[in-house]
Amino acid sequence: MMDDILSVLRDGQPIDSVVVEDACRERTETESEKLKAGVTSPMQQQDGHQNSEQLYQKEVAKLITDIRQAHCHKNNILDGLETEKSIKDQSELEDIGMSENDFEDLKRRVRMQEASRRYRKRKKATTRSQREEMERLKRQLRQLQYYAEQSGDPEHWQKVANTEKKMQAEQKHIAKIRNLVRAIREAQRDEKKLIRSIGSLIQVYK
Repeated sequence: MMDDILSVLRDGQPIDSVVVEDACRERTETESEKLKAGVTSPMQQQDGHQNSEQLYQKEVAKLITDIRQAHCHKNNILDGLETEKSIKDQSELEDIGMSENDFEDLKRRVRMQEASRRYRKRKKATTRSQREEMERLKRQLRQLQYYAEQSGDPEHWQKVANTEKKMQAEQKHIAKIRNLVRAIREAQRDEKKLIRSIGSLIQVYK
């Protein structure tokens, strides 16, 4: 019977209280028979019966406690870990004097900062390529002007005019990029101020 109960516990199935009592009674009766084998007087038999009842009650209580502990350990271990993690995170937020909403807002700001850094990196690469393109157009314009002056061919002057138009469009584009870079630098200064203020706040509440 005890083997059946242990098998059920391993399988994680619920245990009937009648099965538990039968198992305890069976074990207690076995212990009682062992006591009665060496008892001859009625008084000793009565004492043996009382001892058997006490042993039975102890076995029942111990088995019920073991069953409860096994089920609690199996069913609540994950919940306990999640609860412990949540309590730890909440205590860390309380240690620095920051609510959960403020913490989420801080994470959002950090993500925005990372996106801003990536954007600035792309803009630097774009600006560098635009400068290279501008230098190439200037060299091409000088060459075309030289050939046009030497040959007097209208086709060369048309190429010069087209190149000048490209340069003007490129200059407008570069001006827009410069304005964006200026705005990004201002945003970067504001970002640094915000980071310093957050760092000071964290140091105060440590």
